[in-house]
Amino acid sequence: VRDNRINQFISKITEELSYRKSEVDIFEKALKYICEASDINYGMIVYENDGRLSLDNIISFNMQQELIEIYSQHILGQVEKSDELLLRANCLVFDARQIEEKYKDTLIKFGINSFIVIPIKYD
Repeated sequence: VRDNRINQFISKITEELSYRKSEVDIFEKALKYICEASDINYGMIVYENDGRLSLDNIISFNMQQELIEIYSQHILGQVEKSDELLLRANCLVFDARQIEEKYKDTLIKFGINSFIVIPIKYD
């Protein structure tokens, strides 16, 4: 059953993405499908431009501005270049109980107990 569900998901996303030309459009649709298939409430892709991560380069699924601001202040504020982030870790996992106090209320408001940042690099 699980293999069948995975194959259906891959088939659906491949069909949907196959005719799209824009990288942003491809990422937007892929993020939507991944979040919906995984029962994830929020998702965001921040892609690099000229070697830098920027909030001008955001693709999101169901993200509220308050959550984007937490990402900006907590993650982007700590990393100068995206290459530095890619070199530092395969992923960053944050427990809402251990995050700075000023962000906790917002995370609780949206029912977020933890979040993960996965750097994706492609050519």
